[in-house]
Amino acid sequence: MILPSRTFPTRAAAKKFFRTLHNDKYRVGEVVTDAVDDQLLRELVEHHPRAAEKVGPGIAEFYIDYTTSGDRSFVRPDYTGIWIRDVEGDTRDFSYNIAIDEPTDQAVAREALRNEVEDLRVSFREDAMRTPRKCPRSGTVMRRWEEAAVVYESPSWSALTQSFAVAVGGWDKLETDSGDGGIKIGRTLRDRSLARQWRTHWQKFANPIVVSKSAV
Repeated sequence: MILPSRTFPTRAAAKKFFRTLHNDKYRVGEVVTDAVDDQLLRELVEHHPRAAEKVGPGIAEFYIDYTTSGDRSFVRPDYTGIWIRDVEGDTRDFSYNIAIDEPTDQAVAREALRNEVEDLRVSFREDAMRTPRKCPRSGTVMRRWEEAAVVYESPSWSALTQSFAVAVGGWDKLETDSGDGGIKIGRTLRDRSLARQWRTHWQKFANPIVVSKSAV
């Protein structure tokens, strides 16, 4: 499971992380206040097959509530989940398991695009960390490349991949293949000429920076 800010080794690992938020880290009624948690949730929403419905007019915040507050009367009354409150005050359940298990074609294509430039990302991080440097977000001094993560700013990863999709005629042009035939980790672009175009696009327009992993 690949999100712009974090890669989970399996779908199960991703589900465990998000389940921990409503089972352990936050109580019922509490808003998700950690900036990293909020960012990951916003990124995951984009994977949901009904993302537009979930986002609505715009997400104001995520919060924890009982699952039975929605239309799932068949679950135990003490089950909790992550909910969305939009900018107009309306609320809806997130259904993050669906976002993980049934990602949109666009989300799958973005995963393939990330895999296609993984070597460029790693090389950038290693070159940037040849000497210790201060994290621009937290001020923490990073001394080894293992302490650093690569993030995209101006343009964001979403904007960078969107601009490429538009340039090649739309997301439906970016068909993918998976070498393992199972989960979608490892997907690549089927059209290798598009893969080469994407690498050129990344090298020309991407603006990656390195930050401390604790600040992602």
